[in-house]
Amino acid sequence: MASIKNTDAMDVTVHNGDRQDASKRHRGNSRDSDDDDLPAPMPHFRLEKRKSYIDEAIAEHALAAEVSISKLYDPEEHGDLSRPDELTGCVFVGHTATDMDSIGSAVAGAELFHGHAASASDLNSETKFALDYWKVAPPPPFLEVLNRVGINAPICLVDHNQVTQMTAGIEPKNIKGVIDHHAIQSQSIVTDLPIYVNIRPWGSACTIITHMFISQNRAMKRQTAGLLLSGILSDTLNLCSPTTTNTDRLMVTILARLADVRDVNSYALQMFRAKSKDLLTVSAHMLVRVSF
Repeated sequence: MASIKNTDAMDVTVHNGDRQDASKRHRGNSRDSDDDDLPAPMPHFRLEKRKSYIDEAIAEHALAAEVSISKLYDPEEHGDLSRPDELTGCVFVGHTATDMDSIGSAVAGAELFHGHAASASDLNSETKFALDYWKVAPPPPFLEVLNRVGINAPICLVDHNQVTQMTAGIEPKNIKGVIDHHAIQSQSIVTDLPIYVNIRPWGSACTIITHMFISQNRAMKRQTAGLLLSGILSDTLNLCSPTTTNTDRLMVTILARLADVRDVNSYALQMFRAKSKDLLTVSAHMLVRVSF
């Protein structure tokens, strides 16, 4: 039996026995006909669906994911001894031109550190889809949150570290932390005092937040796991982006289990279809300047 690889995620299997039997039948019948020059009947093909790239990644990291999940606990029952104090009660806010990664990491960061999630600007269609899918209310605008919790509330930036991407109303003196996966460049924030910094060369800020949950053995809500999964899939293009790391693949495997997403590839495609609604109305200039 021979296999022919197909780029459309199919394995085409040729059964040699069928081919040989068909050829024999043809040669036997040719004695009584004038069709000796006709080709033998085509062999039988069977199409078998091949696993997608993300399915293979999840299968590869399944055991490590189960081990990590088995160590998670509910802080209400076991106490909360390992949570860093620097970010407790912070307002977690992402960058302007808000995307799925910045909202997912803000919501999850607020849950992990008992803080408040805020949005820096209007939400795109992909983010709205994910929030609706997981039945999570959109985080209020940053200034609205600030007016509610206090003008000098501590702030943690997620998914960015440059002042050019900060939303209006953020005072640098109130920034207590940065959780990000982007490079530190000339426009990065400057603070008078030391702050909590967690910047890693991974594919998504949601990957970092998930890692923080796991490293602290903290359980999370199913909806939060769904949003974190959405953020990683968005920023890594379903784990196909060149920025994707093994840590992203492991965190996706863990989150898929926690969120009970059986077909991650199908869910990612639903997200990307939702995102395409925004892309249809964006100019080429904005498309290359703004993170989607």
